[in-house]
Amino acid sequence: MINLETEALYSIVLQPNELFYEECSVFLKKNNLGLNLFNNQINFNFLIKAPFYLSHLYSEKDMIDFIKKNNTPQLKDIFDNRYNFISNSIINNQFVLLFEEDQKLNFFKNNIMRKFDIYRKTLDPIEVKKDISRFNNLSEKELHYYQIWGYPYYFECSAHHIPIIENKNINFFESNFIQVQYKSLKLLKQKNVKNDEYIELISIS
Repeated sequence: MINLETEALYSIVLQPNELFYEECSVFLKKNNLGLNLFNNQINFNFLIKAPFYLSHLYSEKDMIDFIKKNNTPQLKDIFDNRYNFISNSIINNQFVLLFEEDQKLNFFKNNIMRKFDIYRKTLDPIEVKKDISRFNNLSEKELHYYQIWGYPYYFECSAHHIPIIENKNINFFESNFIQVQYKSLKLLKQKNVKNDEYIELISIS
């Protein structure tokens, strides 16, 4: 059994380009919402593979080598594309920006999510009971996905979104925010579930 409060977590994200952060910073400044929010840009991204505990059968090097060897042409399509802003929303008590999706992006996300599941530690029943407490009011489908993938918000239970700030009763976003474009795919390491500090293990641009 591992200590879920101290064990490192790993995740895979798509990192937006600088223009995204510039536009968001302008919005935040106009609305007095944390002017230094984007000092650490690594915290604001599109989640591809949700945070997971590393199986004892594998190492960080195994994951890094796998990303290096599987840098497919799909990434170029993702980086070249620009995804239009749709609206803002509240997801899991966070203010998020919703963007359009397409088949290439969904295929890429789902493919990465599945391939990297081999590195995810399968929790025992006691660990599952503790870990699943992070999620509230899961639907039957979300619970099913958690049981299979260790995370409930995949496939049709997810959306193309980037979390910005905890819910502060924001109910609007300026319409001149138009698009997001991604610049890199990153493998991140988080010290533990209660810690917001991330280490970048590898970045593919």
